[in-house]
Amino acid sequence: CDIWGANMSDYQIVIIDDDDVRRKKLQTIMEFLGEPSVALACTEWSSCPKSATKFLALILGNCCGQKHEEALLKEVDACTSYTPIVFLNQPSKLQRLPRALSHRIVGTIHEPFTYSQVMDILHHCHIALQHNLEINQVEGHRPSSLLRSLV
Repeated sequence: CDIWGANMSDYQIVIIDDDDVRRKKLQTIMEFLGEPSVALACTEWSSCPKSATKFLALILGNCCGQKHEEALLKEVDACTSYTPIVFLNQPSKLQRLPRALSHRIVGTIHEPFTYSQVMDILHHCHIALQHNLEINQVEGHRPSSLLRSLV
């Protein structure tokens, strides 16, 4: 998949969850599927370097305390302007989600995780990211190679 120079294999999935067992289980599944991923607790996200990282999806689980969750969501919005978001077991989080993030929700993954469920949500994340990157390119500047091909 190549969107105007953006190679999807350069993107990684970030799993943010304070449930260690679930976080590691989901990361193991992603590794088995060949999807690059990193698994973090909510407090680890803020210390993680994000400037050069390309995110395929952010999978958000439990965060210890609503204050931490609100801070996490604000930082997610600031750092990842077009990354699709998936919830772990908690569709109720949609009610507390900042309006700026609501259009980026792709779905929810429920335990026990199944192959078809994970593959389906990853497929939706790929489509959403491609769409968001296309919109971002249209609103911004397209690469000169694209412009040359049009001439």
